[in-house]
Amino acid sequence: MIMMEDLQPCEHDPSAPTRFRQLKNLSIVLELFVLNLLLSNVSSESPQGFVSIDCGGIGGVDPVTGLDWTGDWERLEAPGELEREGVTINATHEHYPIAAAPVIDNLKQLTTATIFFPGNINRVPRSKFCYNLPVDFTVENASRSYLLRATFPSRNLTTTARDENRKPILLNAYSTRFYFTVDSTYVATIDLLEKIPQIVELIISALDDHVLVCLVPLEDRSSMPVISALELRPFAVTMYSRVYDLINQGNGRTVQTTYLWLLGRMNLGGDPTLPSLRYPQDPFDRLWFPPDINIWHLGSGYSSVKNTTVLDLSRLQLPDLQPPEAVMSTAWEGNVTFATNLSVPGAQEPANYYFSFLLYDVNPTRNRTRFVDIFYDEGNGFELAYPDEEVTDRKINQIWSKSMSFIGDSVTVTVRPNRSSMLPGMINAVELYGEFSALRKRTVEDDARAVLNFSRNFASQLDEAGDPCLPIAWAWLVCSIELPPRVTQINLTSKGFGGELPLDFGGLSRLTVLDLSNNSFSGPLPNSFANLSAMRELNLERNELSGEFPTFAANSWQNLETLSLSQNRFNGSLSSLIRALDDTISHLNLSSNSFSGSIPLEINNLTNLQDLDLSGNQLSGELRLDLPRLQNLQMLNMDSNNLEGRVPDISWGNSSLEVVSLNQNNFTDMNLATWYQCVLDGKISGQGSRPRGIRLVGNRIQNITILRDLERNMPHPTVFTFPFILLDGNPFCNNVRSKKSDATYVESWLCRRSEYEQVPDPRTYGTNSDRKLWIIISVVLSGVLIPVICLTLFVLRRMMRRTGELQQIQEALAKEHVKPPFFRYDELKTATHGFSKNTILGKGGFGTVYRAELQDGSVVAVKQLKPTEQNMADFLKEMVNITGIKHRNLIQLKGCCVREKQRMLVYEYAENKSLAEALWDPEKHFVLSWQQRLKICLDIARGLTYLHEELQPRMVHRDIKPQNILLDKDFNAKIADFGLVRPATSEDTQVTFNIGGTRGYCSPEYISEGLVSDKLDVYSFGVVVLEIVSGRRCLDFKQAENEIFLRHLALRFYEDGKLLELVDPELMGNYDEDEALLLLHTALACSQLDTKRRPTMSQVMSILMKHTEVAIDIVNEMKSQKPDLHFILEDDTTTHQTRKENDDSEARSFLSLS
Repeated sequence: MIMMEDLQPCEHDPSAPTRFRQLKNLSIVLELFVLNLLLSNVSSESPQGFVSIDCGGIGGVDPVTGLDWTGDWERLEAPGELEREGVTINATHEHYPIAAAPVIDNLKQLTTATIFFPGNINRVPRSKFCYNLPVDFTVENASRSYLLRATFPSRNLTTTARDENRKPILLNAYSTRFYFTVDSTYVATIDLLEKIPQIVELIISALDDHVLVCLVPLEDRSSMPVISALELRPFAVTMYSRVYDLINQGNGRTVQTTYLWLLGRMNLGGDPTLPSLRYPQDPFDRLWFPPDINIWHLGSGYSSVKNTTVLDLSRLQLPDLQPPEAVMSTAWEGNVTFATNLSVPGAQEPANYYFSFLLYDVNPTRNRTRFVDIFYDEGNGFELAYPDEEVTDRKINQIWSKSMSFIGDSVTVTVRPNRSSMLPGMINAVELYGEFSALRKRTVEDDARAVLNFSRNFASQLDEAGDPCLPIAWAWLVCSIELPPRVTQINLTSKGFGGELPLDFGGLSRLTVLDLSNNSFSGPLPNSFANLSAMRELNLERNELSGEFPTFAANSWQNLETLSLSQNRFNGSLSSLIRALDDTISHLNLSSNSFSGSIPLEINNLTNLQDLDLSGNQLSGELRLDLPRLQNLQMLNMDSNNLEGRVPDISWGNSSLEVVSLNQNNFTDMNLATWYQCVLDGKISGQGSRPRGIRLVGNRIQNITILRDLERNMPHPTVFTFPFILLDGNPFCNNVRSKKSDATYVESWLCRRSEYEQVPDPRTYGTNSDRKLWIIISVVLSGVLIPVICLTLFVLRRMMRRTGELQQIQEALAKEHVKPPFFRYDELKTATHGFSKNTILGKGGFGTVYRAELQDGSVVAVKQLKPTEQNMADFLKEMVNITGIKHRNLIQLKGCCVREKQRMLVYEYAENKSLAEALWDPEKHFVLSWQQRLKICLDIARGLTYLHEELQPRMVHRDIKPQNILLDKDFNAKIADFGLVRPATSEDTQVTFNIGGTRGYCSPEYISEGLVSDKLDVYSFGVVVLEIVSGRRCLDFKQAENEIFLRHLALRFYEDGKLLELVDPELMGNYDEDEALLLLHTALACSQLDTKRRPTMSQVMSILMKHTEVAIDIVNEMKSQKPDLHFILEDDTTTHQTRKENDDSEARSFLSLS
């Protein structure tokens, strides 16, 4: 990345409002006339294939280059929608004196910019903002390279735009950090600088007839992507050749498989007082900078020389790079030495480097020839790379270096005359490029076509920029991690869409989730949906779909687990639908339609059904459900149909069934004994589960026998835990109501409309004892009135104290600008069934976590902190640390609760509990697959990268371990427990005397010295990855003595070349060896003892994915990029004995940690 402070200055007009200004006075005309004479004649017509985008401006002809520039409108995808939404706003760049911020010659490129404003992004959630650049792509020129140059302004931006409330937009309230991608490849993380613009210049190749350049905001959409200019220049096919790959698509063609990042391009001997050279001097518009550039650390012993005659390139044998004549007319002569940095902040680490040297004798001497040697030095001494290179005036000698790998951060190049040369050394120009792998894939064509055709119908309401899946999926899609990626999930609930369901969706053969609920789609279900054999969840509820269910082949939806077609207008028989399902289905909701006929007997084959809702249809006949066979069925709802006959029998003891709802049907008979067997046995459902019962309100049941047995065995009723049978609205209850006060307790209990309807205590019901009781109560009441008043005053005092404590905490949080929702204690107590042991999810050093079901049906996790002296501080710390943080890999805080000494935090619920339970719970019912483990590692890395580098202020977690990694229903990992989190200061390392954390996961420097930095979390991450891959605990004293410490065992396997023996045997060989080695190598690199040798989490993400949000196959992208394990062991010279001593010492440190 080139900073503008490194480039040559030029005069400019700071008051001009647009990039290409009208000439207003004669002096400017004369100035430009002289400049054009210096630079040569300028044409106003751009060469074929040149694309020049004036971001935020109106375009025009650049007076410096003569090139045509256009505004954003022609190349930005969905520009009209973005402008209407207020997402794109124009800005101007505040100019500074040249001495403070020198810039390139055509400075006008920096006077305007396009801002993608985050304040309005959420109107239509958008994953990225893309420019679509056309290229002339054919099979013959598929290997052609292109120069792509993006210019980013400084942070000092101003705009006259206003928000939706007509208030001025304050740009400094948003982060200016975002991702820069080209096609499917992550290139860099851009972070705008104060006063200094930046240029990213790449050499790329095209995938097809267009190049997609995208700006991707941070995941929480808090950042503000900004760009000032975008340029694309085609090269000749033979220029900048590097790695090729042969792709057979009917016709074999070669394509470039890597990108080059320009680290420097220097015109040696050029006049530093003149602007940098570019078009038209360079027909490809490369920027050739004069030699006094800060990124090159120049040596001495050379002088600038210049050709005194006009250089005629036509008579020379030109090299492939086709350098400009002006560049080859000057040179440095003598012993030339220069050094340059190899690293670029924010960019992915190049795997290799290329140098391009141009040699031409601009000062030839008759009968005397120059020969030079070119050396490289990384700090270990010079190495002769290119000996005996001839420098002559008969041809231009181009040295395009072989691919090189450098370990250090910089390299020094020296050009010297060799021993046989009769003249000093000479070099005219040099280029340096970093090379990194390019992801040459797009979304599978059929999948892309299907979602693109759909999105075009709703362009103003959908995210549709760039490729559907790469480099990051559209906000309404989820894509697979394979290459090329496939669309696996579509979520378009509550968008207000209408029309018929898209036929193309039936071609998405890898689609697992389709949610189009709460829209206005109409018409029949397409026959093509029978092809969705991979579907796990289909939700079409609350639409206007109609017609009969199509005739699908048996078990067409063989993987479907959840199907909801409720609140539509479907009609006809259920037979075809039920036959299309397999026994994988667990949740089936077909309510509120017009299905008719009998319920197919095949429904009894769906033995994994848990919820079945056929209510609100026109189904008739008997309910022929084999309930004992449907052992997993928990909820059955057949309300509002025309079912008749006898209610099926049930045996509670052998069933999971909780509630059966058969209201508003025509049932005439039931075997009451089987339905109240749990009542007769005195079985009350345990806390934490729902009460069992059956609703038969509004049927035709007339007679109920054996009521006397039921009344005699009825235990004391409680509303929420007692089983129920509801018969209100049946002829039987009409007779009961006619009895009035003579009705028995059981009769009244049966004749309720709701299970929450109160019935008087059976011990006093229907007798005079209740009247006597009221007389006794009246007498006693007068004797206890005074104590009751005192007790009331006492309670009020405690409530006031409680209110004061709550107010105190609210004020403390307000000082930190934290305003979380507050829950009532009673609400959480009810939701956890009185904080029952049955609802406990886990316990830790800071308290107990409960599962809670709120009144609205949502499930949350309640963390009840231990009432300690530091409870208030811990509570406030965690509230401040996590309130407002929204990241898909960090657990989200829903609110809190304060009551006396009770402090509770309410988090989102993770259905699959913790990673520790998934790995080691002895009663677990599944084994994490390899793909799940791979994804969990990546999710943890994403979350830590966000904490360390994207969140403001940055945070160090300090307690990364499997118990603090929670898994949602799709096994997405979320980092939890922020009690030990502390802000990361501007310093790299802090010292703490309060050592927290968990034995085995804490880094040595933290345990022994209390040093806290992000490398502590990196170490913990490495240990956790070892556990995920191996299935072992980091410390396991049940193992043999030499296998207690997992990290030491992994190091030993690494040394012996047996690292794969560490992989969890429970996987039974079902894993990819390359993927396993990649994760294990990364884990070992992260868990090194030397903090300086551990990578950062962003580097880990680069190793694993090259982008924190790209959903692509890890190994296919990274197989050629192994992590640097050169220093993976504590010391290259360490003997086994010394290492054993170090390991033992480290083990004692771990053991000493409480």
